[in-house]
Amino acid sequence: MKTSAIKRIMGLKNKDFDVLQCLKSGQGYKVSQIARLIKQPRTTVGFSLNQLKRRGLVAKVRINNHYEWQKMATNNLESKFLKSWMWLAPDLLSNRTLLDHQIKIEFYRGIDSIKEIYKKILNISQNERVYTIQGLKSAACAHAKISPDYYFEFHQQFKNKRVILECVSGFGVLKLFEQLSQKELRSHYGRLVIAYLVPDELVEHDFDVAIFEDNVMIINVNEAIAILVKNSSIANLFKTIFSNLQDRAKKIDLNGYIKTLINE
Repeated sequence: MKTSAIKRIMGLKNKDFDVLQCLKSGQGYKVSQIARLIKQPRTTVGFSLNQLKRRGLVAKVRINNHYEWQKMATNNLESKFLKSWMWLAPDLLSNRTLLDHQIKIEFYRGIDSIKEIYKKILNISQNERVYTIQGLKSAACAHAKISPDYYFEFHQQFKNKRVILECVSGFGVLKLFEQLSQKELRSHYGRLVIAYLVPDELVEHDFDVAIFEDNVMIINVNEAIAILVKNSSIANLFKTIFSNLQDRAKKIDLNGYIKTLINE
C-alpha cells in the first residue's frame, strides 16, 4: 500500500506520519532522537507526538530516569487504524472534500433516491463482487425506514443477477436478523454472500459503504443522504480498507445462520 494512501486513510499530516514511521520498529526514542532522525525541530516533533498520543497511536513510557516514545502495541494500533477510515465519509457527505477533475461524484437526498442508488449495484456484470462495510446503526435504521417490500424485490433481483456480496459488519447484526419475520428471512436467504463479523465497536456508525467496480457508495439512511463516487483510486483505497477489516474478522456462514432462524 502506498505511503500517500496510508496517510490519507489515517488522516495524518506529513510531519506526524514521519514521526510515526520513525517509531515503526517498536524501539523507543527520546524526542531529541526522533528530531535528529527525521530532521525536524524538537518542538515540532513534541507537538506531533502529543497529537499522535491523543489518537492512541503512540505512548510515552518511563525508562529508568527518562521518558521515551513508543508506537502503540500492535493490536491497539490496528484497532485505531481500522477506525480511522471513517473520517473520510462525513467529509464526502458534506461535500467538503477537495475533488479533482478525474472524480465523478453524485449526491442523493431522500429515501426514494437512496432506494435508486442501491439499484445501481444491480447494473454490474453477472458474478461480479460487491464489497460492503455495514454500520450497525445504519442496518437498524434501514430496517425501520425502508419498507420490506422494497427489500423483497431488491434481494430477488440480487439473486437473479448472481451478484457476489462480500460484507463486513458487527456481531450485533445477528441480533437484527433474529427480529426479522419469516418472509424477511427468506428474502435474505440464498444470496451469494460471504459474511465477516468484527467487534461492534469498529462498525458502530450510521452509514454503509459499498464498493463495486470503480464505484464507492456511502449511504446514511438516517439522514436520507447518499453519495456515489466514481474513481478507480478511491475505489481501490476503500477495497484496501475492506481488506484490512476482513483480515481481522471472523468469517461466518450467514445463509446457514438464516436457515437456522427460519427453521426455529
